[in-house]
Amino acid sequence: MKNLLLFPPDWLPSEPYLSLPCLASVLRPAGHEVVQMDVNVEMYDLFFSPRFLEHVAGRIAHEKQHLQEVKEKRELDEEEQELLGRLQTCTPELLKQFSNDVERAKKILRSQAFYDIDQLEWATNCLHQTMTLISLGYYPAQICFPPIETDIVYKPFMSSEIIESLDDDQINIYRDVYAMLIRPLIENERPAMVGISVVQQKQL
Repeated sequence: MKNLLLFPPDWLPSEPYLSLPCLASVLRPAGHEVVQMDVNVEMYDLFFSPRFLEHVAGRIAHEKQHLQEVKEKRELDEEEQELLGRLQTCTPELLKQFSNDVERAKKILRSQAFYDIDQLEWATNCLHQTMTLISLGYYPAQICFPPIETDIVYKPFMSSEIIESLDDDQINIYRDVYAMLIRPLIENERPAMVGISVVQQKQL
């Protein structure tokens, strides 16, 4: 029987949680087939990739067009005007620059350049700015790095709001994380059981 063990976001990617590796180390010698995925780490690798930024660019373009169509029918309120202004700053050139910079930032974090304070500071700032851009594609959600500041509006300690968030493809970025990372894995591995490690409320 194949078992799939998942560790969901949000958690600090620099501090991987070891519950599932420990569990796998017990299950495998006992004869169980185990596949693991740290969805949290994989999610950040996805976020900071040209593939996902291209996806975000499409969402931004769609929202910009929507607000421009609304503007033709009525006057935008203050929040809508501010949002449209921010969306209009997201030019193809800017998005291309983000895509290039984020690849360089990941290389810094994964190499000896990590110990160069100037390069580390640049890379960290790049990740923060990228998350701001990503948040714009899921407005009014605030997708942050570090994740402790992330706010997708819905309350994680209310089951009714958790259930409501499942159908919200405007704010709930984790729907896309599921579609891009988890669903393909499940379809490929076809596990008999899926185990999910949850250590804090926000992961719900």
